[in-house]
Amino acid sequence: MGINRLETMSEIDFYRSGIISELQQVYSHSS
Repeated sequence: MGINRLETMSEIDFYRSGIISELQQVYSHSS
């Protein structure tokens, strides 16, 4: 169970970092 939770956390981190990078691109384009 612990390993499964760790994988989920890393998946969330990966997903979140992807969103952040896309947001940064949008901000740099608009400004």
